[in-house]
Amino acid sequence: MKSFAKFKDLLGGEVLVDIAKGASVRDLLKALCTIEPSLQESIFEPDGSLKEEVTLLWNRKGISQEGLDSVLAEGDELAILPPFSGG
Repeated sequence: MKSFAKFKDLLGGEVLVDIAKGASVRDLLKALCTIEPSLQESIFEPDGSLKEEVTLLWNRKGISQEGLDSVLAEGDELAILPPFSGG
């Protein structure tokens, strides 16, 4: 798991997490929230959905709310990024 900006501050950068075979992207995010509880409110809405402003990249491709239940494979990389801004 790679994290950037405020997520990097919370998690300390790159984090290796052991998860069960068949675990989903959502399962990995929940495991990270167990490691760093303040991450929960930064990533998820109160109803458990992914916050609109959070960007997730799974093996360098963007995933949406529907992708949270996708099953991870050994060696997959997930990155979490804060909102983008610029001009």
